[in-house]
Parts: sequence; structure tokens; C-alpha cells
Amino acid sequence: MARILALVLLSGCSFFYNPDNLRTSDGPLPASDATSVSDAPADAPADGPADAPADAPFTIPDPRMVHAADLQPLVIYEGQGVDHSRPAVLTIRGANFVPGRVTVTIAPTNSQDTADLTLGSVLVAADGNSLAVPVTANIMPTVGGQTSVPLTITISELSFTTTILWSEIALDELTAVSQLPPTQQRYSRVALAAAGSLPTGGPRVTIHSMSSISLAAFHADATTSAAGAGGCASGAPGAPGACPGGGLAGANGQAMALPTPGGGAGFSSKGGADTGGPIVGDPFVASYNDPANVASGGGGGGRTYLAGTANGGAGGGGGGTLELHAEGDMTTAAITALGGAGSAGTGATGGGGAGGLVILRTGHTLAVASVDVGGGLGGSSLATNAGSTGRIRVDAPLGSIATAQVGPAFAIDTPLVTDHHTLTVNIRIPSLIPFKLSRLDQRGILFYLPDAMSGTGTVAIAVPLINGWNRLCLTVPGGAYADDIANECVEIAFMTR
Repeated sequence: MARILALVLLSGCSFFYNPDNLRTSDGPLPASDATSVSDAPADAPADGPADAPADAPFTIPDPRMVHAADLQPLVIYEGQGVDHSRPAVLTIRGANFVPGRVTVTIAPTNSQDTADLTLGSVLVAADGNSLAVPVTANIMPTVGGQTSVPLTITISELSFTTTILWSEIALDELTAVSQLPPTQQRYSRVALAAAGSLPTGGPRVTIHSMSSISLAAFHADATTSAAGAGGCASGAPGAPGACPGGGLAGANGQAMALPTPGGGAGFSSKGGADTGGPIVGDPFVASYNDPANVASGGGGGGRTYLAGTANGGAGGGGGGTLELHAEGDMTTAAITALGGAGSAGTGATGGGGAGGLVILRTGHTLAVASVDVGGGLGGSSLATNAGSTGRIRVDAPLGSIATAQVGPAFAIDTPLVTDHHTLTVNIRIPSLIPFKLSRLDQRGILFYLPDAMSGTGTVAIAVPLINGWNRLCLTVPGGAYADDIANECVEIAFMTR
């Protein structure tokens, strides 16, 4: 594949890097990264160190003994730093880095490989034991296919050098509806000019772009006979809908008593009719592993007594589950994850399926025309046994949807590199909701600070940083650090004065 290597050799003497239009919302580390960071625990108690340690004693670096020991993050993904996404903040620990004298270059380790990287200013800690440089992985014109490209980082000062290995993950672009449903989660960029629909009956779909997402209308709807992608099945005639919020089955006719309709599926509210399913799940969707955080199916209607074999109508399927995660900007037309309508049948009608689940996560600007997660009507277009409305969650520093649950987000002015031992960061959280804020440092130690916090709108939080690379994550109520859907994160390098 033909690619161009773009290397910028820069040195720096200032200690605060805060470019225009900074990006936020680096998603949590993938499992492969998290498990390789010095055995960092999946979760940690809240009784860790109260603050970062004192800066290391100042010594005069000797360029003859320059050495690179380790780095974070372990990989860079194609698309990072593009379309208002946040660049990787490459942080290298070692010894004898000379402030103002260091240059950094990055090149493919193998001669047959290429890469397209742009480096920002190199910032060196005053003690000479660490350096940081923002790196953008430009989108390459050839399909990436999740290929790992080995990289060699060369650190030079005066006539002395040291090297350390790194890697870039080259990714595909999602540009055609024919590529749906996605065969992989992560893309360098997502741009679909034509409307797309996910097939019914399949698994939930997550589309993660390391840069931006631009979509025409996009649908994850159910039908009477099939659930949306990741939704729950409808109840057959005389059977309940699937999953915890499923509508109950209608009763069969008995003597003079008429059959009763199947219940609408519950989700954000109780489903319609006495046989409607209960409220289930949590507004923040702290985990996909919770079986209640999914749209349930409507219950099937009961059969008539006199006809004997005249069945009621089937319930409607639950709406789909769709997560769109752009590290940069997100612009879409209408998005729907509608519950399926129940059918009329020959007996009593089936209940409607619950509306689906849509989660929109951005690191910069959210601009969405509309999101509809309405529940399906009961059979014969009855509202009395309709399914519940679904759920929408939005994690975005800029932009919102009126009907959505607001999730956490870091402000776009969060710096990549700082010399502030305690940094004040602005975060966007919903009113009076307690969130956990955690810090994973370059030593692999995870620490919660503080235990819980809440506020209204944008809240300023003072965060103590550890020398080198820091990963700050906001975790939704009931969520865990190890669960990607529960977290919004940024990476910041702290360079000592």
C-alpha cells in the first residue's frame, strides 16, 4: 500500500501545550492495551495516594547517556488527531533528556512499510527523565485493514541518540452502506453518504471512528416479526416477549370472557396494558452486560375461545442497539431505533416492542438532526398496549439532544501536555449526578479521585497528576473502569517544571 511518511522534527522550550480546537473523549483503552500497562487492576479502591509525588530532584542531563525506557500509549491508531479528534500524547520515560536540545523522529521499522505521522513540539521535563510529544496519525488513502505497523522512535540530542519501539494500527474507512453491518468496530473515519439500515435479528452494533463520523439517515429498527440489531425477540401468539422488560402474554378466551391483548414491552417506562412489561435498565447504560439494558419484545395476544384455534397476534420486536463513537466530530441525519408494532392476529392483538437504545459519543462537536427510539404500537395500531420509548445517551462536550440522557465529557480545552502539578479540568456532567473520576498513570496504578462528584452543567475539577503520562476517566454511576461503555477518557502528559 502506497503511503507517505511525514515526519516533523521539532524541539520545544515551553512547558504548556494547548493548541486551538483541542479534542477530547479518547475512549477507554482496549483490553489489549489495559492489560499491558504494568498490571493495572480492572478497578481500584478509593484509598490510594491523595496526590502526585514530589517532582524528582533536578539534575543536569548528560546527552552522552540518553536512554529511553518505556512509553505510553502503547499504540497509535490511524485517524487520531484528525477532524478535531485528540492526538496521541506520546510520553517517553528514560534518562538524560536535555530540554531544548531534543528532537524526535518516528519511522517504520521495516523498509517495506510506510506511515503518515505528524509530530508536535517536543516537551522535556526539567529533571530530564521524561518527554512528551503530540502525534497525529493522518488518514492514509489505502485501506488499512487493522494492520499493525511497527515503528521506531529515535530520540536525538546533539550527536547522541537512543531508540524505542512503537506501533501504529492502520484502519479501514467505513464509506459504503454495502459494508454494513460492520465487521469490525474501529475505523479511521466513517462517512456514509447514503442512508443505511442494520439488518434485523443480528447483534448490537458499535461503530467507533478515531476521527469523525458523518452519516445520512441511519436505522436500527425492529419489525413485527424480528427485533432490531441487538434487540429482543417478540412474543409469539400467547407467549411473552423476550428479555427482562418483555410484555406478558395475553390471556386466552374463557367461556364468555374475551381474550386479552399481549402487553407492550417496558424499558424507560412501563409497557402499555395491564400485561405491559416493567421499567428496566438504567438511564446511563453502565454496562452492556446487564440484560436489562436492551429493548424487550412485546407479548403475544391470547386466542379466542369459540374459534379454538384462532390465535392472537404476535408481539413486536424490540428496537435495535446502536452506539456511534467519534473521537472527533459527529454529524448525522435522522437516526432511528424503533420498536416493532404488534400484529392483529385473529384473536387479541400483540403488544408493541420497546424502542431501542442509541448511544452517541463524541470528542468534539455533536450535530444530529434527530433521534427516534419510539416504541411500537399494539396490533391494529392500538396505543393501549404499545411498547415503551427506548433510551438515548449523549456524551459530548459540544452539542446535545433534548430527549437524551447526558453522559460525561471532558471540555475541548483540556490540554495534551502541562507543567501544572495539579491541573484544573472542565467536565460536562448532568445536574447533581455522582460520577467517579479516575487516573491511570504511567506506572500502571489506577486511583479514584475523588470518590464521587456532582454538579450542574460544566464543572471545574482540580486533578493531581503523576509525572509522565496520565489517563483521566469519568465513569457513569454504577459503571466500572474496565467497561468501555461506562467511561469517557482523556490522556494528558505532566512534565515537571
